[in-house]
Amino acid sequence: MEFKKIMEKVEGIKCLSTKNMIDNEGIDIIYDETLCYGRDSRIDKGYGQVVIFIKPGLPEQYEQFLLLHELGHFYLHMMTGISDAALQIRNIRREENEANIFACLYLLDNRIYDNEYYDTYLCSVGVPVKIADYVQECIYQYKQVKRWGNKWMRLEC
Repeated sequence: MEFKKIMEKVEGIKCLSTKNMIDNEGIDIIYDETLCYGRDSRIDKGYGQVVIFIKPGLPEQYEQFLLLHELGHFYLHMMTGISDAALQIRNIRREENEANIFACLYLLDNRIYDNEYYDTYLCSVGVPVKIADYVQECIYQYKQVKRWGNKWMRLEC
Protein backbone atom coordinates (compact mmCIF):
# COMPACT_ATOMS: atom_id res chain seq x y z
CA MET A 1 0.00 0.00 0.00
CA GLU A 2 1.30 3.43 -0.84
CA PHE A 3 2.39 5.74 1.98
CA LYS A 4 -0.16 8.33 0.85
CA LYS A 5 -3.01 5.82 1.16
CA ILE A 6 -1.97 5.02 4.73
CA MET A 7 -1.93 8.77 5.47
CA GLU A 8 -5.44 9.08 4.03
CA LYS A 9 -6.70 6.23 6.22
CA VAL A 10 -5.17 7.84 9.33
CA GLU A 11 -6.67 11.20 8.35
CA GLY A 12 -10.13 9.63 8.33
CA ILE A 13 -9.86 8.31 11.89
CA LYS A 14 -7.35 10.55 13.67
CA CYS A 15 -10.13 12.37 15.52
CA LEU A 16 -10.97 9.13 17.34
CA SER A 17 -9.14 7.92 20.42
CA THR A 18 -7.73 4.41 20.43
CA LYS A 19 -10.47 3.39 22.85
CA ASN A 20 -13.16 4.86 20.58
CA MET A 21 -11.78 2.99 17.56
CA ILE A 22 -11.80 -0.28 19.50
CA ASP A 23 -15.30 0.33 20.86
CA ASN A 24 -16.73 1.51 17.51
CA GLU A 25 -15.45 -1.58 15.72
CA GLY A 26 -16.54 -3.96 18.50
CA ILE A 27 -13.00 -5.29 18.97
CA ASP A 28 -12.24 -7.23 22.14
CA ILE A 29 -8.90 -6.93 23.98
CA ILE A 30 -7.51 -9.89 25.89
CA TYR A 31 -4.42 -9.65 28.05
CA ASP A 32 -2.81 -13.09 27.85
CA GLU A 33 0.84 -13.85 27.19
CA THR A 34 0.15 -17.43 26.04
CA LEU A 35 -2.33 -16.33 23.37
CA CYS A 36 0.20 -13.81 21.98
CA TYR A 37 2.28 -16.76 20.70
CA GLY A 38 5.61 -15.25 21.67
CA ARG A 39 4.83 -11.74 20.44
CA ASP A 40 3.89 -8.66 22.41
CA SER A 41 0.55 -8.41 20.57
CA ARG A 42 -1.45 -9.83 17.71
CA ILE A 43 -4.87 -9.44 16.12
CA ASP A 44 -7.12 -12.29 15.10
CA LYS A 45 -10.52 -12.67 13.53
CA GLY A 46 -12.59 -15.73 14.19
CA TYR A 47 -16.29 -16.46 14.00
CA GLY A 48 -16.94 -12.86 13.02
CA GLN A 49 -15.25 -11.40 16.11
CA VAL A 50 -12.00 -9.43 16.04
CA VAL A 51 -9.74 -9.78 19.08
CA ILE A 52 -6.49 -8.03 19.96
CA PHE A 53 -4.26 -10.06 22.25
CA ILE A 54 -1.77 -8.08 24.36
CA LYS A 55 1.02 -9.36 26.55
CA PRO A 56 0.24 -8.18 30.10
CA GLY A 57 2.55 -5.91 32.07
CA LEU A 58 3.94 -3.84 29.18
CA PRO A 59 4.70 -0.12 29.64
CA GLU A 60 1.60 2.00 28.98
CA GLN A 61 3.07 3.98 26.06
CA TYR A 62 4.35 0.83 24.33
CA GLU A 63 0.96 -0.83 24.83
CA GLN A 64 -0.68 2.22 23.17
CA PHE A 65 1.65 1.82 20.18
CA LEU A 66 0.85 -1.90 19.97
CA LEU A 67 -2.91 -1.24 20.03
CA LEU A 68 -2.49 1.30 17.22
CA HIS A 69 -0.29 -1.16 15.30
CA GLU A 70 -2.98 -3.85 15.56
CA LEU A 71 -5.66 -1.33 14.60
CA GLY A 72 -3.50 -0.58 11.56
CA HIS A 73 -3.81 -4.24 10.58
CA PHE A 74 -7.56 -4.01 11.14
CA TYR A 75 -8.12 -0.87 9.05
CA LEU A 76 -5.55 -1.57 6.34
CA HIS A 77 -5.76 -5.34 5.93
CA MET A 78 -8.87 -6.82 7.56
CA MET A 79 -11.47 -4.41 6.21
CA THR A 80 -10.46 -4.77 2.56
CA GLY A 81 -13.02 -7.38 1.60
CA ILE A 82 -10.26 -9.72 0.42
CA SER A 83 -11.15 -13.39 0.72
CA ASP A 84 -9.50 -15.62 3.32
CA ALA A 85 -7.86 -17.60 0.52
CA ALA A 86 -6.23 -14.45 -0.86
CA LEU A 87 -4.95 -13.55 2.60
CA GLN A 88 -2.95 -16.78 2.66
CA ILE A 89 -0.57 -15.38 0.02
CA ARG A 90 -0.16 -11.94 1.55
CA ASN A 91 3.17 -10.32 2.23
CA ILE A 92 3.59 -10.42 6.02
CA ARG A 93 6.63 -8.10 6.19
CA ARG A 94 4.90 -5.47 4.06
CA GLU A 95 1.78 -5.66 6.24
CA GLU A 96 3.86 -5.29 9.42
CA ASN A 97 5.59 -2.22 7.96
CA GLU A 98 2.26 -0.71 6.93
CA ALA A 99 0.79 -1.28 10.41
CA ASN A 100 3.88 0.37 11.95
CA ILE A 101 3.51 3.37 9.63
CA PHE A 102 -0.20 3.61 10.46
CA ALA A 103 0.48 3.61 14.21
CA CYS A 104 3.28 6.18 13.93
CA LEU A 105 1.33 8.53 11.67
CA TYR A 106 -1.54 8.40 14.15
CA LEU A 107 0.85 9.23 17.00
CA LEU A 108 2.22 12.13 14.89
CA ASP A 109 -1.37 13.29 14.26
CA ASN A 110 -0.54 12.79 10.56
CA ARG A 111 1.63 15.94 10.69
CA ILE A 112 4.76 15.11 8.76
CA TYR A 113 5.76 18.65 7.80
CA ASP A 114 6.19 20.16 11.27
CA ASN A 115 9.81 19.14 11.87
CA GLU A 116 12.49 16.66 10.87
CA TYR A 117 12.94 14.68 14.08
CA TYR A 118 10.01 12.29 14.05
CA ASP A 119 12.07 9.37 15.29
CA THR A 120 12.99 11.19 18.52
CA TYR A 121 9.36 12.05 19.21
CA LEU A 122 8.13 8.57 18.33
CA CYS A 123 10.65 6.97 20.69
CA SER A 124 9.47 9.31 23.45
CA VAL A 125 5.90 7.97 23.09
CA GLY A 126 6.76 4.28 23.24
CA VAL A 127 7.69 3.35 19.68
CA PRO A 128 10.73 1.03 19.46
CA VAL A 129 13.83 2.73 18.00
CA LYS A 130 14.08 0.42 14.97
CA ILE A 131 10.47 1.14 13.98
CA ALA A 132 10.82 4.89 14.62
CA ASP A 133 13.93 5.00 12.39
CA TYR A 134 12.15 3.07 9.63
CA VAL A 135 9.13 5.40 9.70
CA GLN A 136 11.44 8.44 9.76
CA GLU A 137 13.03 7.15 6.53
CA CYS A 138 9.61 6.54 4.94
CA ILE A 139 8.50 10.08 5.78
CA TYR A 140 11.72 11.48 4.31
CA GLN A 141 11.27 9.48 1.10
CA TYR A 142 7.63 10.53 0.81
CA LYS A 143 8.54 14.20 1.23
CA GLN A 144 11.33 13.90 -1.36
CA VAL A 145 9.01 12.32 -3.91
CA LYS A 146 6.34 14.94 -3.21
CA ARG A 147 8.87 17.79 -3.37
CA TRP A 148 10.55 16.76 -6.61
CA GLY A 149 7.40 15.50 -8.27
CA ASN A 150 8.75 12.15 -9.39
CA LYS A 151 5.59 10.91 -11.04
CA TRP A 152 7.35 7.73 -12.11
CA MET A 153 8.15 6.70 -8.55
CA ARG A 154 5.48 4.87 -6.59
CA LEU A 155 6.62 5.10 -3.02
CA GLU A 156 5.85 2.08 -0.90
CA CYS A 157 7.62 1.55 2.39
